Amino acid sequence: MGEFVLYEKKANVAWITINRPDVLNAISTSVMKELLDYLNVAEKDMDVLCTVITGAGEKAFSAGGDIKEELKTTGAMALEFCSMAHTICSKFQTLRIPVIAAVNGYALGGGMEFALACDFIVAADTAKFGMVAVNLGIISGFGGTQNLVRAVGKARAKEIMFTGRIINAQECFDLGIVQKVVEKASFIKEVTALATEIASKPPYAIRATKQSVNRGIEVDIETAYLLESGFAAPCYDTEDKYEAMAAFLEKRNPEKFINR
Repeated sequence: MGEFVLYEKKANVAWITINRPDVLNAISTSVMKELLDYLNVAEKDMDVLCTVITGAGEKAFSAGGDIKEELKTTGAMALEFCSMAHTICSKFQTLRIPVIAAVNGYALGGGMEFALACDFIVAADTAKFGMVAVNLGIISGFGGTQNLVRAVGKARAKEIMFTGRIINAQECFDLGIVQKVVEKASFIKEVTALATEIASKPPYAIRATKQSVNRGIEVDIETAYLLESGFAAPCYDTEDKYEAMAAFLEKRNPEKFINR
């Protein structure tokens, strides 16, 4: 168990929790190192079929970078710091399994940026988001200037980042930043149910879907169609495909999928 990040596997779901509630789960270099280590643990465990990233306590997913650490950060140091954050964002996207950001409170600065890099965000109805870097004399350097644009478009992303304003969960849902808003009282129950449902699907098909979407969005549509075909074709030769289709035709629940 890490000092600043917790890892727990519940059935086929890995829960990775930033565990600094006394400082609203601020992201330090140590947090990022442990977070990356546990993402690699989840990647290598073939029994893990979905991952949830969240924050400890009731107040925050993460309020962003550790300001005490960043106050002493020079430009040269920031290059390394941002590079580590970008490695984590890329890992969220290339991990073979879905990564859900479970935002239970404040997701500000780097916290919101990490959430945006996940496959999608589930937020408590009390959650607050904000790209607040400009208020501190810096810019969003954890992928935010790129991933927010992809979520809401260039002009809206600029407005959010230029103002550094706080956005509630409902507005984030309306903007397409958040994909599901649930009541705070049932938050963990709802996230668990969603992660468990995803983990119950044929793993190869889930992985291929994630790869097809993530790679296709970066290229022209004709190239994207070719990529899609390349990811779709191997699914037809998997044992899970035969079981899923047989179960459908026989009007029964499928047996446990075996990831091949």
